[in-house]
Amino acid sequence: MSREHCTHSSLSVVLAFLLGGLFGVGIAILVAPVPGEQTRRRLKEAAEEIKDHTVHYVDETKGKVVAIIEKGKELTEETLADLAGSCACSRDIKDKGNGAA
Repeated sequence: MSREHCTHSSLSVVLAFLLGGLFGVGIAILVAPVPGEQTRRRLKEAAEEIKDHTVHYVDETKGKVVAIIEKGKELTEETLADLAGSCACSRDIKDKGNGAA
């Protein structure tokens, strides 16, 4: 449960940082006394930078999710193998018990 909480907490921090940065850049650009063309260029540059950071974050998160899924598949296969072994062992014990009677 704490890992899940940590993941949600990290995601919240990153999203808050990105949204805060976007909000701050937007306010700074709109309030600054510069010509409209320069303001539009700055807004475009800021949007591209935010997009780049977001794409990087999404790619990083996607890699982590894929790794978690692969680990889950491995654990599932191990658990199924252990369960199959336990079932076979139980059958052997049951068969030996029935044979002795």
